[in-house]
Amino acid sequence: MSEEIVVPGDFLSVEEEFGAGKNTFEDKEGNIFASVVGKQDFNNKDREVSVKTTKEVNQIELGSIVTGKIVRIKDPVVTIEISKIERDGKEQVSSFGIVQLMIANVSRDHINFLRDEFRLGDIIKAKVIKINKFGIDVTTQYPEFGVIKAYCSNCRNALELYGRTLKCSKCGSIEKRKLSTEFR
Repeated sequence: MSEEIVVPGDFLSVEEEFGAGKNTFEDKEGNIFASVVGKQDFNNKDREVSVKTTKEVNQIELGSIVTGKIVRIKDPVVTIEISKIERDGKEQVSSFGIVQLMIANVSRDHINFLRDEFRLGDIIKAKVIKINKFGIDVTTQYPEFGVIKAYCSNCRNALELYGRTLKCSKCGSIEKRKLSTEFR
C-alpha cells in the first residue's frame, strides 16, 4: 500500500487486517484511524498500521488547552488550526492540526450566530472536551477561554480593548467577540 498522507480521523484499516500502531487509535467497532498528520505505513510483516510524522507529536488528550487561528466559520461549527497545545501547564510539541468548536460549546449564554462571537483570523484559546473518530471538539464556555487576539473585519488591524468593547485604532470600527480573560 502507498504512503498516502492522512490527517487525524482518517480511516486506515480494521483490526482484522492490521493492528493499531503508533499514532493511530481504534474505536469500539475495531476500526483504526489516524491520530496525527503524516504518512500511513502498513507493516505487512507485523500486520500493523502506523502513521509516520516528520517530528514526534504528543497526542491531544481530553482536558488539553489548545491555541489556534480560526480558519473557517460555518454555523454551527468554527474550525480552528492549532498552533499550540498545553497539558498540565506544559507546552506540548505540536504540528498542524484542526479542532472544531460547536455553537453549543461557545458560551453559557444563548448564541444565535457564530459570526457574532468570532471572525476569521482571530486567535482563540479553548479546552478539549471530546475526542472521537469524527474529530476533536473544544469549548470556550469558561472565562479564560475565547478570543485572545482579534483583528478588524474592515482593515485587518489588531483590535484594542476599551472596557468590554473592541475598537480598531486605524478605521474606528467597533466589534464584539467572545473574549477570553487573557485577551491581549
